[in-house]
Amino acid sequence: MTHRLPRIILVTDRKRLQFDCTTLLSRIEDAVAGGIRWVQWREKDLDEETTHRCITELRCRLPHDCIISVNSTAPLLNLDSHSIGWHAPAHAEIPFKQHPLYGRSCHT
Repeated sequence: MTHRLPRIILVTDRKRLQFDCTTLLSRIEDAVAGGIRWVQWREKDLDEETTHRCITELRCRLPHDCIISVNSTAPLLNLDSHSIGWHAPAHAEIPFKQHPLYGRSCHT
């Protein structure tokens, strides 16, 4: 699958905005309704189970042409790797065949 990269990426930060996950999901929907087509989930303090639940719900709420990438130290298992990407740390090894939609951090 080839994606045309959107011009603007929404990077989440619910702690800075003092949002809970439910409010964050609603605000993301608002941004997508306004034209955003790539959401980078950057909620590093959440445990894997909560992240998985939120991302699964977000994928259901957003149009299929909207890219979602998860910023984490390892790819989350049991997520559709063709519609949910992985934003990896600079040092991570990328399993290309298992995760075709990925990005890598270029800063420390």
